[in-house]
Amino acid sequence: MLFRQLARPRSLRSARSLSDAAHKKCWSCGATNDASSLFCKADDCGRIQDVDAKSVNYFRMFDLPKSSFNIDLKELETQFKNMQKLLHPDKFATKSISEKNFSSSASSMVNQAYQVLRSPMDRVNYILMSRFNINILDETSMTIKDPVLMNEMFILRETASEITTKEEMSSFIADRHRELKRLGAILDGLMDKYDEAERQQPAADPVLAARFKLKEEIQETAVRMKYLSKVVMEMEKRLDELS
Repeated sequence: MLFRQLARPRSLRSARSLSDAAHKKCWSCGATNDASSLFCKADDCGRIQDVDAKSVNYFRMFDLPKSSFNIDLKELETQFKNMQKLLHPDKFATKSISEKNFSSSASSMVNQAYQVLRSPMDRVNYILMSRFNINILDETSMTIKDPVLMNEMFILRETASEITTKEEMSSFIADRHRELKRLGAILDGLMDKYDEAERQQPAADPVLAARFKLKEEIQETAVRMKYLSKVVMEMEKRLDELS
């Protein structure tokens, strides 16, 4: 019974169904589109859509394979630039007031989504907020509780403070970025396992217990990434000041 109480609330299940699998009808031709599509996919339509920010999945908006940490940033940038061209005000100069408003809202949404996904920790936070309503960037609750991790971060900061040359700084940053990518792969793997556990029906207590454990591991991994990212940003700032 305990794990049934700890299972994800109905409200969060609904939030996930909206962001990951919702569909909507085109206001112009009636074709069914993904809720994250900015334009109607019907070949004979292609009109700008009235997109609800609450139903949008940023990854799907940019046609990225799935919601994951390790994404192709070059592909993200390419998709972003393509969308900027499609949403340029000049393309809607002769359109209706509604379509002009739709394009303006979509442009703001695309800019916000791009800024979130291009930032490693904003990307992690978006994934966890979308799936579990966990704000990993919350400094009041998402702190280090594991004494081993706390000691690791202390040693890492001590090591960082002793670095003085540009070469050492660059090497330190590169090593930490590789570590962040490794942790990101672990996070993606845990999310996949959680998805698999969630698909198991009926959800007996052992399955719910497994989900709860996976959720804890996901959160712990994200917290580790957050603090590692902070150390990297501090070192990057020091390197910029020397340049």
